[in-house]
Amino acid sequence: MNFATVAKHAFLVLTASCFMALATADTGVSETIYNQGFAMPRLNALTAAIDEDVRGARLPGAVILVARNGNLVYAETAGLQDPATRATMKRDTIFRLYSMTKPLVSVAAMMMVEEGKIFLADPVSKHLPELANLKVGIERTDSRGMQTLEVVPTKREITIQDLLRHTAGFTYGFEGKSLVKDEYKKNGIDGADQPSAEWVGKLAKLPLQSQPGSKWEYSIATDVLGVLLERVSGQSLDVLLTERIFRPLGMKDTAFFVETAKQNRIAEPFEIDPIWKTKVILSDVRKPPARYSGGGGAVSTADDYLRFAQFCLTGAHSMACASFHRKLSTTCWPITSRACAQQCRQALQHRGRGRVMDSGWASPFDMKLAKRIRSAQSASLTGTGSVAQISGSTPGKNWP
Repeated sequence: MNFATVAKHAFLVLTASCFMALATADTGVSETIYNQGFAMPRLNALTAAIDEDVRGARLPGAVILVARNGNLVYAETAGLQDPATRATMKRDTIFRLYSMTKPLVSVAAMMMVEEGKIFLADPVSKHLPELANLKVGIERTDSRGMQTLEVVPTKREITIQDLLRHTAGFTYGFEGKSLVKDEYKKNGIDGADQPSAEWVGKLAKLPLQSQPGSKWEYSIATDVLGVLLERVSGQSLDVLLTERIFRPLGMKDTAFFVETAKQNRIAEPFEIDPIWKTKVILSDVRKPPARYSGGGGAVSTADDYLRFAQFCLTGAHSMACASFHRKLSTTCWPITSRACAQQCRQALQHRGRGRVMDSGWASPFDMKLAKRIRSAQSASLTGTGSVAQISGSTPGKNWP
């Protein structure tokens, strides 16, 4: 599927605990008067499905936006913004983006590539010298049957391209089990409570999960990229993204923490996860973090992120200035190209986890929602749905 040319409509669903963006192919079906090609009863069925999860205490609440051909054709809210206070979900509710921060940082990186400030083939150590001479952790079984960690030299350096495509050899400590992941947990690598310099210093002492370029693994690579952009630009990541992306696109509620005046709009989860039955602990977004996490630290609203997402597909937005329009439209082409889509599919097939939603895997709720959204298409719209992290459409008169 060529996201650059045929992804003409977008779905955005923000829930109190996750973000999802889905795009489906345009088959050239004629637009209906009311919904640009969607059957309204079926769109209502989508909201009904969300309401059912809310009533069943499987989901606190959600904001649902559907846009096609530059028109916002469906906007609904469901459930609660905060289960503890019983505050209802609102259109302008602010969500923790978590991994949907990654596309923001990746676009900023590509803009700096265009300006010649960095190059995709640059060794990361050129800009972050602390990350030179890294080692790779290899698990061995000793004579007692115990797992031990042997460190070996890297076969090559990590490049900026590796950071962008998650082939740097880094990992996440919270998902899966390995001795390297254990070291991540001990050193708080997944968190954002350490200043950037301290965080990179600790990371430099830990082994990689795999050889650079040898495999795709979802990881803290975009966090490293965020720190790299700070070093190169001389700006903190929040200032960089505000000047380069948030302000030009009119993303007025997108940042790395929520100001006091807006804190009554923060979405909160259930105290206990309804599926895993564990206590839910989310990042504290009511104060500036010690480190601006490029991999998961931003907050935003559904409308704000829809502005960014559609811009990445079409390179156009009514609120963007002409120079920014030209810059980001060129920047986003590689991200939305057919080649990129094919590489993503190959990586997912190799990983064996099915379709991706947000952070690299699909939960039962994710898959249920994907089916509901595909069924919301009119009967004559037969395009096959596929899941993407960046989706959108050209803005029209109804665009927020």
